Amino acid sequence: MLSSGARAKMAPGSIVKAAIFLIGWSMLLIALLESRMVTRVEQLQKEHHRDMEELRASAKGLHHDVPDHMSVRPAAADKVAIMREAADAAEQERRAAARVEMLGSVPAPPPAQAMPEEAPQPSATAAAQEAPEPAPAHQPASPLPIGPEPPPVKAEEEEGMVMRLRSKSARPRKLAGFYTVGTTGAGVICMSFTGANSEVDMNSDNCRGAANQICPGCFIALEDANNKILEVVRCSSAKYKVGAAISGHIVEIMVLNADVDNTLEVRSCTDNICAVPLSTYTMNFGDSVVGFCYTGGSNKIYFPTMVFQNALTYNFAGKTITDLGTVQTVIIQGGSISGADITVGSGKTFDVSGGTLTLADGQIPATKITGGMFTTSQTYNFAGSTIVNGGQILTADLKGGSVSGCDVTVGGGLTLDVSAGTLTLANAQVAATKVTGGVFTASQTYSFAGSTISNLGTVTTADINGGTLDGATIYDCDVTVSSGRTLDVSAGTLTLGSGQIAAGAIGTGTFGVGTYSFAGSTLSNAGTITTADINGGTIDGVAIGATTASTGTFTNLRATGTWYVTMGLRSAFQGSVDYQSGIVWSATSNLGANGFDSVSMTSTYAGQYDPIVATAGPCTDGTVQLVNMLPQTGAWTSMVQNIGASACNGPYMIFFIMLKTT
Repeated sequence: MLSSGARAKMAPGSIVKAAIFLIGWSMLLIALLESRMVTRVEQLQKEHHRDMEELRASAKGLHHDVPDHMSVRPAAADKVAIMREAADAAEQERRAAARVEMLGSVPAPPPAQAMPEEAPQPSATAAAQEAPEPAPAHQPASPLPIGPEPPPVKAEEEEGMVMRLRSKSARPRKLAGFYTVGTTGAGVICMSFTGANSEVDMNSDNCRGAANQICPGCFIALEDANNKILEVVRCSSAKYKVGAAISGHIVEIMVLNADVDNTLEVRSCTDNICAVPLSTYTMNFGDSVVGFCYTGGSNKIYFPTMVFQNALTYNFAGKTITDLGTVQTVIIQGGSISGADITVGSGKTFDVSGGTLTLADGQIPATKITGGMFTTSQTYNFAGSTIVNGGQILTADLKGGSVSGCDVTVGGGLTLDVSAGTLTLANAQVAATKVTGGVFTASQTYSFAGSTISNLGTVTTADINGGTLDGATIYDCDVTVSSGRTLDVSAGTLTLGSGQIAAGAIGTGTFGVGTYSFAGSTLSNAGTITTADINGGTIDGVAIGATTASTGTFTNLRATGTWYVTMGLRSAFQGSVDYQSGIVWSATSNLGANGFDSVSMTSTYAGQYDPIVATAGPCTDGTVQLVNMLPQTGAWTSMVQNIGASACNGPYMIFFIMLKTT
């Protein structure tokens, strides 16, 4: 400092130089502070990124550290002590920085000759800017124990304290975290859950039914048999303590999936119905995610977008991926590949069998085609091409063109099959010795005119429609007609010797019109003959009409035994009797002596000129006789008289037989 006398003696130019020096020094100090602040911000960003990676790695390891998913394995006592010491130091640094920023004092710069050239000491303000921002008054207390608050520090001591704290730890913000895992209850930092659907209301004072229990910012899915859905409701008004919600801050929500076999889908919702989730994130086993929710926003959880999720669809339209690296499995369902060659690695296969491979004409050289089969039912055109060597073609179907300039040789044991088409040959082109066993084509005519077949060998089947058989005998062998076959001589004459065909060999059918003589033969049973015309001989011991009666015409009819006539009986003197013979009772029961009576009947058998043979039957106490029988067309009338001395006591009978005339 200059004395008042010295200041009085200073020239105005000196004052200006001093002012310029101070201004220059101030600008240099500000530039150094800005550079230091930028470096510190970059360092904090790197530390934050590293902390997040370690937090994710620790979260993935929770499944191994917490085998029962309900309690955390306690750390060693020495590690706990180190962590508490680090936490105390970090808290003291934070408070000191906050006080320096609140006091707003910036120490004066040291003399120019005392300033180090390489790394000037930062001011308390710079240190305060590098320190973490003080937490709001309503922010939840840290889960780790915090030591007693240090005594107030004077403004002039702040910079040294900051430097001392910084020199003590290269990473003063690096803290280890232990999270108590449980379903509900006091002290639970990371809430576990199971089941297909779970819901946590961040604005509730009774999280998941636990009274006076807010929902933490950490959730872990435990193993069971379900794919899971976790619905996080009202995160923008999350409670940091019972009855108090956070506002104007970012809430960090950490979720881990410890279910080995199932997926976990996290949804952010406005209400408990969650009809339309504001955002979703799907996780496989071992995945973890940290999402952020703005308390002044719309309850949406902002999940990181740099991580792929297997249950979502990503749209890279308008984007360019310069290098995908190594892709183990990919399914391309559209678009095109241009500007790049596709190379299939050694031992690998480019499989397009499920779709269509489109190529330009002549794009594949013949040398690149290996063994296999062309697609069936397709047409391939080699017009204008020359195949200098077809190699060995196992099967070929030639439907046109010609084979010229070479012989066609069929290898041993193989067949030249032209059965489906026509083999055209010149006359006498095939020698008889080249014709082997087989069947000549049916419905064709073969002419051997002018040829002599010296020996036909054995002909199993022959249809000889003309010519003569000279000098040939058949009697040297039997002619056998096999089962199901027919010896047909219907167009000619079959000459047989007497008794050459046994009766048992004659089947059903109709004898030809002619005269057959069975003289001297006995038919023991002729069976049933439906129609017979017997013009002579005798019929002995045969019942005619035993089952069904019919008409008969006889020259002489003689009965050596009893002649039976079927009769009809009628109890009234008027009515119908449809019988050719029968008995009719009279209606009169007391015909007087010398009295007359008549009986009239209708009958379909009666004719006007047909004779009727009738007689009157006796009556009691009287004697009746037939006086007259008058035939009529469809009827007849009889007349009787009681020639006895006494009257008949009861009816009498008329016996009748009607004879038909021809």
